[in-house]
Amino acid sequence: MKKEELKRCPFCGSDLIRKTENDEFARCKTCDAFGPDKSTGYTWNDRAADTAWHDIDEPPSYGSVIAIKYESGIKEILYFFGNTWAYVTRNIRASCNEHTGKPVSWCYIPEDSND
Repeated sequence: MKKEELKRCPFCGSDLIRKTENDEFARCKTCDAFGPDKSTGYTWNDRAADTAWHDIDEPPSYGSVIAIKYESGIKEILYFFGNTWAYVTRNIRASCNEHTGKPVSWCYIPEDSND
């Protein structure tokens, strides 16, 4: 079976994308964006048309693959489902540290125009 080719990073455009050792996540070696967990049914290659960054307190559509941006510039990809947005943001804020800073915004994962 042929391995799936990973799309460029939706944030910095880098093609230096690698899967983690257990193949659960993909990570950009250039800007450190990572996600989503393959158990969600979504992959690094999933993209959406709306690419605007939204305030962290404005909820995305239920069942969306989104990116969270932190004060440090680190971005994390996650799948929003199963809980309220208030619950999700509370957990995101609780997991922050001096390395990431606070979450400031989110966006839908943009479509890759080079498909």
